[in-house]
Amino acid sequence: MDPQVAELHLEGLGALRNRHAKGSLEKAVRDLRLAHTQRPDDRDICADYAEALLWTFDQTKDHEDLILAEEVAKRNAQRKLASERASAVLGMILVMTDRPSEAVPHLRNALELSRSNTRARVDLASALGKMGQAEEASTEFDRATALDPGDWYVHNLRGMFWMDEGRFDLVEQEFQKVARIAPGNYQGFANAGSCALLHRGDRAAARTQLEAALANNPPVVMAGEIRRRLGWALLVDEPDRALWELETATREAPANLECAMVLGAALMSRGGSEGHARALEEYGRALRLLDQRIRRLSKHAIDSVNDRINRSLCLAALGRSAETATEIGRLVSEASKNPEAWLVSAIVESMAGRKDRALEAMRIAHRLGISEARMREEWPLKPLLQDFTGDECPLRKKT
Repeated sequence: MDPQVAELHLEGLGALRNRHAKGSLEKAVRDLRLAHTQRPDDRDICADYAEALLWTFDQTKDHEDLILAEEVAKRNAQRKLASERASAVLGMILVMTDRPSEAVPHLRNALELSRSNTRARVDLASALGKMGQAEEASTEFDRATALDPGDWYVHNLRGMFWMDEGRFDLVEQEFQKVARIAPGNYQGFANAGSCALLHRGDRAAARTQLEAALANNPPVVMAGEIRRRLGWALLVDEPDRALWELETATREAPANLECAMVLGAALMSRGGSEGHARALEEYGRALRLLDQRIRRLSKHAIDSVNDRINRSLCLAALGRSAETATEIGRLVSEASKNPEAWLVSAIVESMAGRKDRALEAMRIAHRLGISEARMREEWPLKPLLQDFTGDECPLRKKT
């Protein structure tokens, strides 16, 4: 290999491994793109470039990065003799885009080539969990932890797995491990804060964790996402500061549709004609971003349940009742075990004035793991909580 290309690859790989430091991921993409341009057939350069693009998408949520990452990884992994790295990276991309069954063969191939590939094993565990194979997933997480107990990525994905399983007693333990193992990594603090807010309703704990995440200098776009969560945590006790955080979040992450939606919800919950008008503007902006994203992804056969959930919320907020009913009906039919889909169904029914149907959707969401504290965060559900008793449907707890 040309020494200059080898140096670019080495520099880019080093920056990729240190991607949470400010500017490192941008350097990784820049160096690996140049190396890939000069050596497009080098399997390891291709895999590293695809991974750099994937983590760029994870931060920016720009699906052009995701689509390019998949194209690069797929060309590499579908060769007659795919490399371990190529298979592992393509598997990781497919897991992150909710295509676990497609990811499993690539991840198993990576592990056949190297049984000690911790990242491939934990991605396999995550894929199995998404496919409903919880016992097999837990076994793979145990193996990944045994291989490298100090890998924050293992604990981060295991926390996500426990969240999907409704085991919120274990979720925060995993995210706290991330914060201890990698104290300069904002992700453990951010995830622990989100869990404290959404699943325990503990605003004080959420604020502490989210402020710690911001103190770890996340990239600007991710800072916007963290401020969004912090603004939501502050909304009841410090509404003025909450709105400041949410406004700042939309400036720092203008393409983040969740920032627009939370700001819209905050403005609408405060009432008043001016706030209502601004809320509709934010929901309209979020819907435009969503439709652009869904169109791009559909060209590559990627269908995101979360995007469709958010689209239902935007349509409901904008008063487009017929479209909302169609969208949410499909969602709860196709994703009947997704607690967020049922929570949004409850919100939609409440906003349409269908109290009994909203309460039933709340009960199903609760059975699937949505706490009453979480429901109190959604302003359309507040009037219904006096008629909703958690004893009717205890929180799901899997073993």
